[in-house]
Amino acid sequence: MNYLTFFSAAASKANDHDLTFGEKMSEGVSTFLLGMGTTFIVLITLWLLLELIGYLFKRSAEKKKPAEAAPAPQPAALPAVSQGVDGATVAAITAAVTQVMGAPGAQSGFVIRSIRRSGKRN
Repeated sequence: MNYLTFFSAAASKANDHDLTFGEKMSEGVSTFLLGMGTTFIVLITLWLLLELIGYLFKRSAEKKKPAEAAPAPQPAALPAVSQGVDGATVAAITAAVTQVMGAPGAQSGFVIRSIRRSGKRN
């Protein structure tokens, strides 16, 4: 039996309404398993490929990473502002601005000169 004869015979049998309930269920389950199996194999392959790419990028980044440089000198601490803002609040605001700017204060070039309370109260 050649390839075309096999599939044409299967297709003609599938088009018949003479299939029993068991045969229909068997065809349905085999189609379901084939589709789900293919889907999961493709998804697992993609996952493994992404893991491999992540590993390669991490490894290449570690190779390009220069030797640890000495930490940058910290700017001199400013005295607390006299408008009723304590030193802890000034430090918290400075840390938040530094985090948003993405670089330590000495490298980004910004300096907080004063902090004042706004006239609004929520």
